[in-house]
Amino acid sequence: MRPSGTVVVVPFRDDLAQYFAALNLEWIEHYFVLEEADLTVFKDPRGTIVEPGGQIFFVISDDDVVGACAVIRHDNRVYEVAKMAVAPRARGLGYSNLLAKAVIEFARKAGAKTLRLLSNSRLEPALRLYEKHGFKYVPVSDAHEYSRVDIQMELNFSDPTIPLNEKIPKSLKATIERVYGETGRRWLVTAPAILNECCMRWSLELDEPFANLSYNLVIPGRTSGGREIVLKVGVPCPELLTEAAALSLFDGVGAARLLDHDATRGMLLIERVTPGIPVYKLQGEVEATKSAAALMRRLWRLPPLQHSFPSLAIWFRAFARLRDVFGGGTGPFPSEVTGEAENQFSKLNASSTGNVILHGDLHHENILSSASDGWLAIDPKGICGDPGYEVGSFMLNQLPAEASDAETMTILDQRLSIFSAELDIRRERLAGWAFCHAVLSALWNFEESTEWVRTIRLAEMLRSLTKS
Repeated sequence: MRPSGTVVVVPFRDDLAQYFAALNLEWIEHYFVLEEADLTVFKDPRGTIVEPGGQIFFVISDDDVVGACAVIRHDNRVYEVAKMAVAPRARGLGYSNLLAKAVIEFARKAGAKTLRLLSNSRLEPALRLYEKHGFKYVPVSDAHEYSRVDIQMELNFSDPTIPLNEKIPKSLKATIERVYGETGRRWLVTAPAILNECCMRWSLELDEPFANLSYNLVIPGRTSGGREIVLKVGVPCPELLTEAAALSLFDGVGAARLLDHDATRGMLLIERVTPGIPVYKLQGEVEATKSAAALMRRLWRLPPLQHSFPSLAIWFRAFARLRDVFGGGTGPFPSEVTGEAENQFSKLNASSTGNVILHGDLHHENILSSASDGWLAIDPKGICGDPGYEVGSFMLNQLPAEASDAETMTILDQRLSIFSAELDIRRERLAGWAFCHAVLSALWNFEESTEWVRTIRLAEMLRSLTKS
């Protein structure tokens, strides 16, 4: 169907009531189950919607009724968008946009302060339409009669701020969809509501997100009292649980302080480290490596008697997953390098003289300057293991891309010597752990369909240093 030359939006008439029901029944029965609350409205749209002060708008194209949408009055301040439907034959022609404009203008002229709507995360085109018109996601209220509802949005007529969905960078959305699949896509739909809930729960004013985000949305801001904070939200996963547990264990000593969290729902409120400049921007190679070593010593804690931190053995199950995928082989990975990493890990892990709770990802960009406390760590993974493993992430980070293999080897060799002296751990043991970590990192990158070849090359360099 093409858009007609005669398209009008008209308010409710009794002869149009049948179309209100028919248009909505099509999408409700396609996606969900018709509920008693639906039937009540469809049996008497005039009595349930129009007479109490609401309205139902219809789109008519050349005498063909192709769309409908209701606006329900709850009280003088609150109105609700409900039952928007466009006939399948007329979708994609902008009729839903006409209906949205009509109900918004009706509510505005009626003096509404808030226009709300209830929906479902499966109805993504409709949600994008509402986002376009400035609706914001909010926590779902219990004051409704529909089992299908898992989304609530509101348009505040006195609020000119940008919708929270615009705070999620496109690159982060792509990563979340790639890594988490359908779970990630569903989380992205609800993320603006989660952000809004965080803002209300902790009285936050949020700025723009940090650049170069990986798997989580990380946004600086402040509380109503002026305290500088960082809000971190992401798809609920074990990594966010262990990050919250690690920050709680560190308790602001050597790491950013965790102020509050609901980690089971992927929400962490963290005190912002200021000025928060990464160590590599303020110190040279030698000084930065020494600062990292000092911070490692400051962070490490004996494992609590009862804890949920994963062990290194759990992380290194990635090798078994690789062999399962390739029928016992190593696929594109060099079999000799992969096999040696497996053997090295077994020996190093078995010979550990005592495990500690490690940061697990303490590289240059996760060590920030603090005006009041020197250097502080952010973004811990939280892992229980041998102290020597901790150097792995730092060893692989901030290596000049244009450097030759010989130049890279010199940097790696120097870092190992510094770490060995500062941490009082044998150099060959640190080299072995760094080698194992490099191969593990390459396997993780492979699992997530990101670049891994350079990491394997670094692993081969570190392998040679285990023999020097």
